[in-house]
Amino acid sequence: MEPSANTVFWLRRGLDAIVERLEAIQQIADDYKNSINRAEHREREARQRDAEAIAEQIRLAHATETKRSAENKKNLCAQWVIGSGTWAAVVAASIYAWIAMNQLHTMREQTKASVVAFQTDERAWIGFKFMEGPITFTLGKSFLVPTQLINTGKTPAKDVHGNIVVGVFKKVESLDFTYSPGHAHYFVQAGTIFPNGTITESFEGIQHDIDKAEAIILTPSLRGELFSGESLLIVYGRMDYSDIFGVKHWTTYCRYVLHPERISDQCTRYNDTDSNQPN
Repeated sequence: MEPSANTVFWLRRGLDAIVERLEAIQQIADDYKNSINRAEHREREARQRDAEAIAEQIRLAHATETKRSAENKKNLCAQWVIGSGTWAAVVAASIYAWIAMNQLHTMREQTKASVVAFQTDERAWIGFKFMEGPITFTLGKSFLVPTQLINTGKTPAKDVHGNIVVGVFKKVESLDFTYSPGHAHYFVQAGTIFPNGTITESFEGIQHDIDKAEAIILTPSLRGELFSGESLLIVYGRMDYSDIFGVKHWTTYCRYVLHPERISDQCTRYNDTDSNQPN
C-alpha cells in the first residue's frame, strides 16, 4: 500500500526540517570550530608576537652588550694607549732628567776642575832656602844661619807664619820635628809675601831640647865635629799661610847647612807641601 501524497508531503517536510536542523547544527559546529580556530590563531599570533618581542629584546640586549663590550674594549684600548703614553712620557722625562743631571754634574765637575786648575796655577807657593855666602864660625861665639822665605807663586801669600829650628844634632840622632814647649825654636810671623817676594833673616843656632832657648857657643871640639860630620848643623821648620782664594797651605822643610850631601832620609822626607784644593 503506497503512502498517500499527504503523508509524503509531511514526510518530506519532516525530512527537510531535519535537514535544516542538521544544517543549522552543522553551521553551529562550523562556527564553533571557526571560533576555536580563530582563537587558536590569535593565540598563536600572540605567542608569535611574544616570541618575536622576546627575540627582539634578546637581540637588542645582545646588541647593547656587544656595543658596550666594544666601547669597553675601545675605552680599555684608549686607557692603555693613554697609560702607555703616560709611562712613556714618565720614562722619557726620567731619562731626560738623568741625562740633564749627568750633564749638570759633568759641567760642575769640569767647572770645579777648571777652578782648581786656575787656582792651583795662580796660588802662592812658599819655599825655603839658605842665603848665598859663607857662614862665619868664631870660637867662643854663637853663629848665625842666614835663611830666606820666598813666594814663587803668582799671587800673594797671606798670614805667613810658622816655626823654625836651627840646631846642632849628632849624625846618629833622630829628628823629632817638634815645636812644642821644651823644644826651643823660633816663631816666625812674616805677614804677607808678594809674588817673587822674600823674607830674609838670620837665625842664631840654639839648643833644641831645652825649655828656654840658649845660643850654641862654638868650641874647638864642636867645630871639629861640625867639619868632620860627626855633628850636623840642621835647619828645619814649618810655615803656614793662606792664598788669595782663602785656602790654607803649609810647607815643611829640612836642610843640612854643612855637608848637604849627607842629608838623611828622615830629613829628606820632611821636605813637603800640602795638596789642599778649593772646596
